[in-house]
Order: sequence, then structure tokens, then C-alpha cells
Amino acid sequence: MKVIVDLCVLPIGVGLHLAPYIAACEKVLIDAGLKIQLHANGTAIASGWLTFGVGAGPVFAVG
Repeated sequence: MKVIVDLCVLPIGVGLHLAPYIAACEKVLIDAGLKIQLHANGTAIASGWLTFGVGAGPVFAVG
């Protein structure tokens, strides 16, 4: 099954400068081979459902 997912991760308690966290998440997603598009409110991801689950899972370990 193909899916389009809009991912928004909000680090809590890290201050106002989120760029390092966004860059780290972007790297994880790209390294997983996912097709992504960053936008003002998150990241759009287009992939197969299983590919998304395996590829995006490590994003939640960034930090």
C-alpha cells in the first residue's frame, strides 16, 4: 500500500532553535531512502507503508 504521511515532530524542552533537530530527522529519512519534502509545518513523506514504518521509526530516537 502506498501512503503519503505528513510528519511533525516537536522536541519539548530544547529551546527555540530547532534547526539541528530538523536536520537530524531529515538525514535519517533520506538515509532510509524515503522521498521527502520539507515544508513550514513538517515533512511530507511518500512511500510504501512498510517502508515508511521502517524508515521513519529512527526519527523518534533523534535527540
